[in-house]
Amino acid sequence: MIKNLLEDLRFLPRKYKKLLMISLDVILILVSSILCEFLLVGYITPISRSLVIYIFIVSVLLVLIFLYKDNYSFATRYFDTDAISSIFLASILLIIILYILGKILSFRYFSENFIITQNLIFILLTISVRIFFKYLLYQHSFQKRHEIKNLIFGASFEGIKFLKQNKNLKDKDFVGFIDEDINKIGTIIENLKVYSIAEIKLLLKKYKISTIYMCSKSISQFKRNELESIFENYNIKLEHPIIDQNNFFKDDNNIDFGDYENYFDGKKILITGCAGSIGQEIFLSLINLKVKKIIGLDKNEETIAALKINLKKNKLNNDKYELKLFDVCNIENCNFLLKEEKFDIVFHAAAYKHVDIVEENPTTAIFNNIIGLHNIIDSSAKNGVDNFVFVSTDKAVNPSNIMGSTKRYGELIVKFYKKLSGRKYISVRFGNVIGSSGSLLQILKKQLVAGGPITLTHPEATRYFMTIKEAVSLVLKSTTLNDNGDIYVLKMGDPINIYKLMKDFLKNNNSKEKTETNDGIEIKTIGLRPGEKLHEELFYNDAKSTSTPTILKENITKEMNDLEINNLIAEIKLINSENLEKINKKMKTLIDGFAQ
Repeated sequence: MIKNLLEDLRFLPRKYKKLLMISLDVILILVSSILCEFLLVGYITPISRSLVIYIFIVSVLLVLIFLYKDNYSFATRYFDTDAISSIFLASILLIIILYILGKILSFRYFSENFIITQNLIFILLTISVRIFFKYLLYQHSFQKRHEIKNLIFGASFEGIKFLKQNKNLKDKDFVGFIDEDINKIGTIIENLKVYSIAEIKLLLKKYKISTIYMCSKSISQFKRNELESIFENYNIKLEHPIIDQNNFFKDDNNIDFGDYENYFDGKKILITGCAGSIGQEIFLSLINLKVKKIIGLDKNEETIAALKINLKKNKLNNDKYELKLFDVCNIENCNFLLKEEKFDIVFHAAAYKHVDIVEENPTTAIFNNIIGLHNIIDSSAKNGVDNFVFVSTDKAVNPSNIMGSTKRYGELIVKFYKKLSGRKYISVRFGNVIGSSGSLLQILKKQLVAGGPITLTHPEATRYFMTIKEAVSLVLKSTTLNDNGDIYVLKMGDPINIYKLMKDFLKNNNSKEKTETNDGIEIKTIGLRPGEKLHEELFYNDAKSTSTPTILKENITKEMNDLEINNLIAEIKLINSENLEKINKKMKTLIDGFAQ
């Protein structure tokens, strides 16, 4: 009977728990006042009218202060040092108020000695009682009954939202979060500790972990596969709950690209920038198909090492892929590799893509983006590559920054080699990719974790968005099309207003924008950064439909000749701060709509 009563208390609705805690605090004020008088006078006296007035005033003030300090929101289960500190601070504030009242009212029991002693006794009692109930309800009576625990993968907004939606359900008893971010591991979020994957063994010794809920929307399919293989070894069930977290973006599961997987059967494929956000997803999507072999190139040692480790964890066939630490700006290496391997398809995703970083480092970025592409596509054309796919961006349309200009120049180079080789050489133009490194969504999450402000370039700014799944499917499907398009673009609908997106983002995370009348997260307008446009564009010319309804195409009307290309490439190979302006001017004459 007692166990049933305790279980009912444990799962009592929050508002009733709060009423019980308030009632308990009033009782403790009564007890602490009587004990205080006993300690000061040496015996227990009858409760006088003055003491009743004191207890009433203290009870009202304490409840108001605790409600203001949100002390009753600390669930007994999560009573910790933060809750204790909050009680101390609230009691100090109460002592100050009572001291001031004592000076004004001159009532008995409002002396400094009584006020301080009574409050110290109350603090001791209330902390002791809360710890006792925490032990009674959650660590003693139910230790065996509720030994089955669950974990949440992703100490992120998705994970926090899932926790808030489910933590009061009897079948979902959460012991903590699992995360790979070293900055989060060991911290307390929503009164649950964040553990690393390596600590699962320790948790299994203490609890019977039943399920891990995957609450990270932007996680790649490859990462999910890796985690599944890890958790299978511990006999832990892995679930992917549906979380209405980013409903201001369209659901990429509803995008129909049609069947294209068989196109890659028996193909030998090269991917540059294979350890980057897009390159890696292309690599991981193709590795599960019946390709002959994939060679991935990247010059970032750290990210390619991480990819290599993850591939080994998933026990993928080493004969099917090869990863190389490789700089595509080295023409000799490019020529040797493409001559030796005889690739059927080349995906060129290697590039410096962050607008602000590129603007600050123009010589390095121009050299990397243009020379790297020229080396790969020239070697591809010379060595019989039938299919070349260049990953571009909507910032290439009437570019206003260096990154966009290098991408537009890339589109023009691809068009030149398409005509020169007579093969399927195409560009694929992206909007902003959700979940990629440095994406808007990642920035918003970090700023919200820090308590704001969220930075907005301009209230009227708009952008096109697509998920990584959409981006990769667009690349792979476009590779198979025979629509004679120069550039392929996902049909993304209308652009999204960034300011509205931010307000929706806050709403989805149980927050709101700070205003003069309401508390919340500040949305701070910082102005457009150098090279940024108010509105991005997807096309120079009118878009045309393709055989796939979800993909549009554009044909390039402007063409370059080999003399223009060779002259610019020769100058870029010698690029430095002194001739940067000269190269910029030459690029402006070659690139349509380039205005920086």
